[in-house]
Amino acid sequence: MLANYGNDPNDRPPTKTHTANQGPFLVVDIDSTKTRYTVKDIVYNKLFDLHVTWLRPYLYEEGRTNPIDAALADSNEREIEEVTQHFGDTSSLKKSHLTFTVRYSGQMIADSKRLTWAQLRDTEALHKYLTQNNLRKYLNKRFTYPVGSPEWIAEKNEIQNLKRSSDAQIKEVTKKRRRRNKHKRAAHK
Repeated sequence: MLANYGNDPNDRPPTKTHTANQGPFLVVDIDSTKTRYTVKDIVYNKLFDLHVTWLRPYLYEEGRTNPIDAALADSNEREIEEVTQHFGDTSSLKKSHLTFTVRYSGQMIADSKRLTWAQLRDTEALHKYLTQNNLRKYLNKRFTYPVGSPEWIAEKNEIQNLKRSSDAQIKEVTKKRRRRNKHKRAAHK
């Protein structure tokens, strides 16, 4: 389904480069009065309700046209084919310090682009890369396990243990420095 851009049929797209209607969307549910449709944005995986008067059928030829490509073009987004490498300190748990090199569909490796974790956090390509490279601790928790499940609790405990062990290492190094400085001061007296 395609949808108008506003409440009024005369409302226009946000810019001249946008298509005349938004979408396509996937119809998920129709209410009992058949006036309100629940549709899914296939780019961002979000659900929202639209009145039937705002909707238009999306006509396309199967095998020749891909609705996902049309939705990506409408949203000015591109499909990420793969995440090829990462940069940053993976010994800390700060996701903000990580950047990733991504390759978009239909592009050569030389045309790769570097994006931050925040820009990629909800993408399937990042989740696949993090899982393959033993970096599951950086996965966005919304997409791992349901909150409260045994897997979620185990992963949360593992991350807390990593934090505690790094804190313990820092304390141990600090103690060693203090002892060393104390011995140096005693030797100078």
